[in-house]
Amino acid sequence: MQVMRTRGLAALVVALAVAAGGCSRDHTAEEAGKKIDAAVDTAKDATAEAAKQAKDAAAKAGDAMHEAAKDAAALSKDAADRAREGAEAAKAATAEAAQKAEQAAVDAKAAAGNAVEAAKAAARAAMATATPAH
Repeated sequence: MQVMRTRGLAALVVALAVAAGGCSRDHTAEEAGKKIDAAVDTAKDATAEAAKQAKDAAAKAGDAMHEAAKDAAALSKDAADRAREGAEAAKAATAEAAQKAEQAAVDAKAAAGNAVEAAKAAARAAMATATPAH
């Protein structure tokens, strides 16, 4: 029995020595795990940075599009205002031309009336000089 105890104790001492020696140095699988963890952390950081850059670029593009839309709206309003002013000016010019034409027609009618009266007077005068007085 003593021999069994000695053998058991020796086996225990050997097992503890192997276990202590094995735990004190890194294993290949543990080193690979650490490298994988480092690679995952690097990829995570790179992904976060790329996402931030994409977000910033999208925000800048959105701002530029918003400014371009505001500029286009202002240009459109200016063009509409100029078109409205042009239409109003054309309407005013047309109304003025119509008034002038109406006044010219009134003047022409009056002149025609005066010409008729002048022609009548000339005809009476011609008749009076052509007929001898009694």
